[in-house]
Amino acid sequence: MIGRMLIGTILLFGILLLSLPKRDDASLKKIASGSMLMCTQAFRQAVSQRLLADESPEGVAFDGHCPELVSSLSVDEEGVVELYNTRDGLHLTLTPVKMGQGYIWSCVGTPKTLITGLCKDLIGPTPSE
Repeated sequence: MIGRMLIGTILLFGILLLSLPKRDDASLKKIASGSMLMCTQAFRQAVSQRLLADESPEGVAFDGHCPELVSSLSVDEEGVVELYNTRDGLHLTLTPVKMGQGYIWSCVGTPKTLITGLCKDLIGPTPSE
C-alpha cells in the first residue's frame, strides 16, 4: 500500500515536471522578444500620436524602463522603430500601418526562430488618444 502511494507520488511529480514550460535558452529568448514589445508599448503609442498629428516621430523619447531587454532603440521620420537586444542577439523592426483613426504595427524580427509569436504580421492597435 505504501509502495503504491510512493510510486504514484513519484509518477505525479514526474508528470508535473514534464508539463512545466521549457526553460532552455531559446525559450527564454522568445520570452525576451515578447517583453521587448511590451516595454515599447507606450513609446509606440507616442509615435502613433505624432504620426496622426503629421509631426515627425524622431523626437519621441523612450523612457528606457527595460534596459536589460532593449539595448538600443531608434525611430525614423516615417515612424519605423528598430529595437535591439544585444544580450540575447535579438532585432525587431516595427513599422506603423495606418488603420482607421490609429495605427497597428507590422513586426518582423531576427533571428526568426527566437522571435515570439506576438511579433506577427500586424500587432496592435495602438490607441490614438
